[in-house]
Amino acid sequence: MNNKRLLLIILSLFPSISMASAQAENWLDLTNHWVGFSALAIFIIAYMFVMAEEFIHLRKSKPVVLAAGIIWALIAY
Repeated sequence: MNNKRLLLIILSLFPSISMASAQAENWLDLTNHWVGFSALAIFIIAYMFVMAEEFIHLRKSKPVVLAAGIIWALIAY
């Protein structure tokens, strides 16, 4: 039992070590870019569809997945 706990503690340290290994050179800064504003607008619209689920009879996951796909396509563009 102690070995399992020790292994769990050791394994939980690996993600933090790997993330601290190198600094990212190029950050994607979308704070003043049209893609960032569009992504926020798409997210808000999808969230409004999720809140209106009872009235539009659409599952919550459908507008969220569609919005995520559109946002990823915008970022890839």
